Amino acid sequence: MNKKALIVVVPIILMVMISIFLVLIHIQSLPRETVHRFLQSLSNGDDTYKEHIAPQLQGHTFIELLQQEKVKSFKVTDQKAAGTGSVQVKATVEFETGKVWLYFDVVKSENRWQINRLPDVESYELGMPLQRQVSDKGAIYWTIDIGGTTINVEVHPDSRDALKEGTPAAILTLDGFLAKAEPLSPTVLARVMALTGTMIEDMNKGYLPVKGSFPVYISIDGRLEYAGNFGLPVAAENVILYRDAEGIGMTAVYEKPKRVKDTIRIALRTSGYTSIYHDIVRITCSSGFTVTSPISGKSLKFRGGDIAEFRPLENKTEVYHQGKQIAASMFRWYVRPEGNDSLKVTTIARGHTSSLDGTVYKGILEVAPYNSGLVLINEVNLEEYLKSVVPSEMPVLFGLEALKVQAVAARAYAVRAMQSSGFRFYGAHLDDSTSSQVYNNTVQNDVASHAVEETAGLVPVYDNTVVDTRFFSTSCGYTANCHEVWSNDRKEFPSEQVPYLTARPQFPGNAPSLYNEENFRSFINNKDLPGYDRFSPFFRWETVFSLEQLEAALQANLIKVYNDQPDFVLTRTGNTYKSLDIPEDIGRLQNIEVLKRGAGGNIMELEITTTHGTFKIIKEYNIRQVLKPVNYLQNGKPIELNCHDGSKRTNFPILPSAFAYIDFGRDNEGNITYIRITGGGYGHGVGMSQYGAYGLTLAGKNFIEIIEHYYPGSRLENIYD
Repeated sequence: MNKKALIVVVPIILMVMISIFLVLIHIQSLPRETVHRFLQSLSNGDDTYKEHIAPQLQGHTFIELLQQEKVKSFKVTDQKAAGTGSVQVKATVEFETGKVWLYFDVVKSENRWQINRLPDVESYELGMPLQRQVSDKGAIYWTIDIGGTTINVEVHPDSRDALKEGTPAAILTLDGFLAKAEPLSPTVLARVMALTGTMIEDMNKGYLPVKGSFPVYISIDGRLEYAGNFGLPVAAENVILYRDAEGIGMTAVYEKPKRVKDTIRIALRTSGYTSIYHDIVRITCSSGFTVTSPISGKSLKFRGGDIAEFRPLENKTEVYHQGKQIAASMFRWYVRPEGNDSLKVTTIARGHTSSLDGTVYKGILEVAPYNSGLVLINEVNLEEYLKSVVPSEMPVLFGLEALKVQAVAARAYAVRAMQSSGFRFYGAHLDDSTSSQVYNNTVQNDVASHAVEETAGLVPVYDNTVVDTRFFSTSCGYTANCHEVWSNDRKEFPSEQVPYLTARPQFPGNAPSLYNEENFRSFINNKDLPGYDRFSPFFRWETVFSLEQLEAALQANLIKVYNDQPDFVLTRTGNTYKSLDIPEDIGRLQNIEVLKRGAGGNIMELEITTTHGTFKIIKEYNIRQVLKPVNYLQNGKPIELNCHDGSKRTNFPILPSAFAYIDFGRDNEGNITYIRITGGGYGHGVGMSQYGAYGLTLAGKNFIEIIEHYYPGSRLENIYD
């Protein structure tokens, strides 16, 4: 080719190559341009963004977010191949709170590029920043607790880090990057008096609204731990309540006390322990006393012998004197005696008092309106409280050493209650009934008080935690595994094992596996077993129902137990069991069968078959309620419970224990005529047996050895040290 031709051809070739290069660049830039136009449309507030996304992404939360949040700027920075016809595009978007990196998947469809994946949006109404870390490459990460579950959130290096360790915030993340953080406002509370699902009551500030799951965190040596939703103990002091922009409490943080407090709060039930709500409360004192409502700025003085009467009125509590209303407040009333005298509640009768005399309480009393009634709280010194618990829970005839065991167990139970939030709704740590520990139902006794004083402050500790000192009346010669008696908060059964609440023999020696029905029957039939509990009338027992009596008991109890525990009373459908309403008429009894026993022999699952269904009852307490030995027939004599000592109990309010087996009596045609239940022990069977503790003292064991026997692996510590 001559020189002239070259001069003409070369520029043409170059122009073609440049054109091809530009076309390729344009083609390669199309995915980025798609993302750019998408973001530009959302920033401008128009709806042309729809042209750039796949149909299934219409209404995506990311689109809604960018329509609501103000985007200061954005920049599409990079792209890389993500497969055939697919490209991942990276962009930096700057919100008012800072920058985030975002990733978009863009695919070619019908000769046009469309976004088919948008960034994941996660919105957390509340997150607790626990720790900030910087990687070797300079990446910033926060570990954040979300109601007991931790997540890791990355912060863009050019973004303002709005998080602060220990300061909860409302958090928004995009593809795991922090996009928004709004710290909550702290409010210091003086003392928590009560906590419901919608309100927290402070001693000084009164009622403050709360909402949501209300996670609580405890500060231990400067480190935060999740303490559970609404896991704030009553009487906690110096609590920080974190509130949102509307002043609603979202979470709280409190510091673990350096030592256990020496006061406890008890919700006092009505006479007969029938209700926690009182229709009327009357309080008096032999000397003068005061009735105050500090938040309302009201203070009333009463002379010795005067009676202060409290009545509920809507959301207030009225105070009357001699039939005349003298004050009213929506806040808590505090009743304090002058000097060292005790207060008397004339509207409460207990085992050692009458409705005419009333019952005396040491410490102070509080009256607050709840659910159209009144809740009455007794705040008293912990050791003083125990002096009224020990003789109410254990016969003083058991002697000093056994009473010491009871004092230690009761103290540990109380301390755990003080650290939990089970009765927070009422402003208490526990109540005065068998739901917690029986309190002030028996007059204080010198021997029992001496047992409390000699063990002052002592509790068993396992793995640096106060032991869950479950106790009961009588064992059958074997205790039960805790996880085979109770379900957990997630309604799982069996639940988690507790290493010191295990099935163990309560006699010198051992026994074959009591999971086995034949072994268990042989064990219970041994009435001469040298068990530590053999002095109890309930060590062995037997009761007999006629067919009609048991059918009446099942009819009366099965529906009630199902309504209380629907997850643990199941109906067989085919080869499975489901939680279904129990028929109003349960039909004629056909069979009862033990399906499962625990390691100690306690029934865990019982199947009852009638003409109208087959029902599985799960957990020992439910089984004991369903088989309640009470005659529900209008005619006929009461059902007798024949006890180990030859005594008889009639219409006993619950089957003494689930350590039992069941036999049927039948006529010549094979029809059921009666049902015999043979068993041993009284109570749930977990932890310390009170009669067993007594038996061990007779064998020469001291209270320390007995505590170690019932809660193996624990050691005694003083809570006041």
